[in-house]
Amino acid sequence: RRRQFSTLSTLNAFAETGSVDEAREVFLQLEATVPPKKFRMLFNTMIKACAKAGNPAEAMHYHGLMLAAGVSPNLETFGKLMEAAAKAGDVTMAKRWLGELQ
Repeated sequence: RRRQFSTLSTLNAFAETGSVDEAREVFLQLEATVPPKKFRMLFNTMIKACAKAGNPAEAMHYHGLMLAAGVSPNLETFGKLMEAAAKAGDVTMAKRWLGELQ
């Protein structure tokens, strides 16, 4: 249990710095081990890594995986998707995600 917590912390640390490749490695380790109630947090953290890196295409990829896994996005999900689009200068995509919220 403690190991899982530290790995989730590691994922978040990589996400905060936009280290997508490193975050992906941790994500893949966690994907099979975290309980279902943590899935949304896991995907949102990966989307955050993509947002911090200004990589909206990869953020959309993880959003798609999230939906395919049956995990409902929340306000944080859409906020990070908009952040990824805005950081990349893609106003159209940012507006699209805003529209999804309304």
